[in-house]
Amino acid sequence: MSASDQQVHLLSTFVQLEKAAREAPDKASFAFNVCNQTKQLIQYHQAVFVTLNQDKKPKIEAISATASINHDAPYVVFLREITSALAASDMQGQINKENLPESIQNAWHEWLPACVYWLPLKSTHDDSVTAGILFTREEPWLKAEDSIIQELIGAYAHAWYSLTTEKSVRKSAKKLNITKQKILIACGVLLLVMLIPVRQSVIADAEIAASEPVVVSSPLDGVIEKLYVKPNQQVKREQVLFGLDPILIQNQFEQAEKALKVAKEKLRKANQHAFYNEESKSQLAILRAELAKSEVEYRYARDLFKRIKVKSPQEGIAIYNDPKDWIGKPVKTGERVMMIANPNKKELDIWLAVGDAINLEPGSKVKLFLNIDPLTPINATLRYASYTASQTADNILAYHIKADFAPDQKIPRIGLQGTAKLYGGRVTLFYYLFWRPISFVRQTLGV
Repeated sequence: MSASDQQVHLLSTFVQLEKAAREAPDKASFAFNVCNQTKQLIQYHQAVFVTLNQDKKPKIEAISATASINHDAPYVVFLREITSALAASDMQGQINKENLPESIQNAWHEWLPACVYWLPLKSTHDDSVTAGILFTREEPWLKAEDSIIQELIGAYAHAWYSLTTEKSVRKSAKKLNITKQKILIACGVLLLVMLIPVRQSVIADAEIAASEPVVVSSPLDGVIEKLYVKPNQQVKREQVLFGLDPILIQNQFEQAEKALKVAKEKLRKANQHAFYNEESKSQLAILRAELAKSEVEYRYARDLFKRIKVKSPQEGIAIYNDPKDWIGKPVKTGERVMMIANPNKKELDIWLAVGDAINLEPGSKVKLFLNIDPLTPINATLRYASYTASQTADNILAYHIKADFAPDQKIPRIGLQGTAKLYGGRVTLFYYLFWRPISFVRQTLGV
């Protein structure tokens, strides 16, 4: 037989052994085939198949060329002793008897040939060992044989653990008395449960905000010099809130005042000379126009000077950030500095992330759980939801939602934050549980 024919024969034998191992109907058949048919590929004097319990105690399941096993026979007792020692150690492959207990060494030549090959069947999942194969013969195994044995033992291990796992599943099913009819009934019940209508809900960040606050902005360009009220302080109408640096405005006012005096003096002198000087008389119209312009500029500068100190347009509480953030800060005309809000008029501000958005209609139920008191919900009703999303302070794209608090409730102060639970329409329990995964799959796959 040529070398190529030998290789083909070797490969064919390997495939047949692997197929027989995978198609074994039970453990006994598997052990018998391993012990007796492996000799087609590997030369050995005798093969022993052993199973191990959780305490690594062996049980001889099959011996090559042996129909039945007498577990009390001295030879079988010795096989249990040596396989127990091998299973308790990390040894595998060709075994050096010097590494075994002295009692086994003394009885070795009585029961075994010179060479022993031990192969534990390791699980591919957790490297646990519940079985092993012992080969014996007079001559040592060659490296080429060792490679074949290692490949074959991998196939045997996979087939063995597939067989034991499948059997354990069948045993568990039998213990539970699971039948196809019961499985179909359970699936039907699960389907009916998934069709139960439930109210869809979503959670979002929320804050108690002022309803219809009055914005107090800077009346002109300048630098904030002083804040006369503290955040959340109660203020009265016409109470001074903050003041701008007066230097620039004061200089502008003084210049306008001087320009007005000069224009008046020019017009007075021109009136005096007009009686005997035609040229002065012709300048009267121009000087009167300049005087009118100077008066307008003076009144404008005077009005700006009066507006350096900004007053409250109504009674309420002042809402703004830390005063340290404003003192010395340049502001533009119309830039918001603070708000004046009626403490008795409050609403709920909600920011709902785009990824969590559900269908919400005006009048939908809302519950607020404040961070300071998460066990006491506050009821509200959705009033408004923005049609387009905008970016929040946390760089999250979200919809802005406003809700009105239900009457006859004690509403905490403005500015407190918490979590709002918004309730939408009714959907099936299946959609309620899986709408996020469905949305993710749709966005990922584009379906």
